Amino acid sequence: MFVLGAVGIGMALLIRRLADQYDVAMAIQRDSARIDELKRLRSDFITSVSHDLKTPLTSVVACLGMLQTYASEHVQGEKRALLANVKRNVDRLEAFIDDLTPASQLTSATVVLEREALDVRDAKQMWSK
Repeated sequence: MFVLGAVGIGMALLIRRLADQYDVAMAIQRDSARIDELKRLRSDFITSVSHDLKTPLTSVVACLGMLQTYASEHVQGEKRALLANVKRNVDRLEAFIDDLTPASQLTSATVVLEREALDVRDAKQMWSK
């Protein structure tokens, strides 16, 4: 009878421990699903912001191009340097916006990088051209 009581207590403890582990596993699964949703929302947000910034920037680039064409014939000195500075900063902004989406995809693991062997000598030749 003592053995049956000990087995019963052991079974009760085991069942309780399994129930606790099940609860932990379910919490981890919920957290994982929430993290995946947050990653998707972040990616969607960055894509939207990138698009919303890119649209007016395209217009600025076009107008700046026309202004530079006009300025090449009519503007000299500091004004031309100022225009070149604006162009340089617009190009930097454009590059930054272009980098938003790929950077987001890399950090959220939506882009999978494929590893392959690379001969450093070939890479050096590509950069020296």
